[in-house]
Amino acid sequence: MHIRFRIPLFRIWYSTTYTVLFFILIVLLAVTPADTIYQSIRSNEIQKLFVVGGVYLLTFLITLLIYSTRLYTNRSILQAIPKPYIPVEDGEVGRLVRRMVVKALKRSAIVAWDSRPRDVRGEAGTRPSTAEKNHTVLKRRSHHQEDATLLPVSAASPPWGHVSHPGWGSPASNDLPNIIYLDVVTELPNLIEAKAVSLAPPDPAVEGQVHPEDNTPILPDAQIVALLQRPGSTGLRDYMSRLSSYGLINPPSLGPKFLSQYEYARFSTHFLSELEFRNLMAVFAEILNGMTELDPVIIEETRAEDVESDRRSLASSASSTSSTGSAIRYRTPRLTRQSDSGPSDNGSSYRDGSESPQTVRTAPS
Repeated sequence: MHIRFRIPLFRIWYSTTYTVLFFILIVLLAVTPADTIYQSIRSNEIQKLFVVGGVYLLTFLITLLIYSTRLYTNRSILQAIPKPYIPVEDGEVGRLVRRMVVKALKRSAIVAWDSRPRDVRGEAGTRPSTAEKNHTVLKRRSHHQEDATLLPVSAASPPWGHVSHPGWGSPASNDLPNIIYLDVVTELPNLIEAKAVSLAPPDPAVEGQVHPEDNTPILPDAQIVALLQRPGSTGLRDYMSRLSSYGLINPPSLGPKFLSQYEYARFSTHFLSELEFRNLMAVFAEILNGMTELDPVIIEETRAEDVESDRRSLASSASSTSSTGSAIRYRTPRLTRQSDSGPSDNGSSYRDGSESPQTVRTAPS
């Protein structure tokens, strides 16, 4: 592969010519002061040397200053070509241009306000006060009717569309404004437990004593409440399985469906979208609507088991009490010897009463 190098002949000729002419000019400029200095040395006029040297030194300094100033000016102008600001202030443009620019800036500000995504439900028929003032001033200054600069924004179909962010309800939503989805999801197990506990029947020991006209709440059956409560160490999956065994999840297929959506919403690293949150809440509402009443057979079985456990506990306590009482009953008391009392006292003690010296009066059991 052969590479052809192009020789810049014009650049070589231009540089060479410029250099030669530059040296010729320097030589011509140096001829006059050199001849003056030579003549001053031959005529022994030393003062002319200082005059010629000072004039040329001053000329060189002035030339250097002008050249440096020109370089600085050119560089500053080149750097200022992309201006960091728009030159539309007073004094930079004419009055008519300035007025036109101000009018356009005001209109742009109003358009930017109207096109900003926001909740427009409370802005029906209203305009920003600054826009009304600017529009009124412009109408007074002109003799013809001007078009409104405000954009009409419809609350039903705004130009920016439907705004939705994962994990957070839109402020313009009708039913879920500014709601945090995760906060609602964490409360769903507590709501399911509260709904299940509310199905507990009244306590049979108190049910007949409460008058219907009283506004006091009826006490629920404690055994059924304990049966329907969720222990702290029980997960939601096990609790839902237990409620399904009691017949409270209708239909039973809602349990696995709700658990899959709940576990994804609760433990996933991604936030829920609005559609996923609405689907989860729809299944949750179906579960609550299906929890109507507890099976009476389960209630009777629970109460029967509780009565049986009470009987067993009473029987065990009675047997332990009887064994303790028999041991005390056949204990033989021991008499204490009376050293200070005489024979007359002992004789009177068992003659007046029915007690013998071999018995001791004890307190009634």
